[in-house]
Amino acid sequence: MSFLFSLMSEYIFILIYLITSILQNMFFETAHDGGVEKWILQFVARKWKEHKFELKSKYFKADKTREEIEKSIPIGLCPNQWTTTIHYWFFEKSKILYSS
Repeated sequence: MSFLFSLMSEYIFILIYLITSILQNMFFETAHDGGVEKWILQFVARKWKEHKFELKSKYFKADKTREEIEKSIPIGLCPNQWTTTIHYWFFEKSKILYSS
């Protein structure tokens, strides 16, 4: 049983290695001008911006206090990150920056 498991895990490792090598050749090594990397970074930046907008529009309400917002931690966020995010939302400079 152990031999079979070892053989399967080696096979899976080789298969993953081959797939990643193929994908790297297809997407990264053929794009010498950096176009693919630039597109990926722009895509990730856009998704991150959308995520921050959705969080703020869902949780940052004018009628709620800072403590009320801190208690409603979204699923998937670390409490420390949530506290830091709320601190930034209530920071005066960020209020001025986003109001203009």
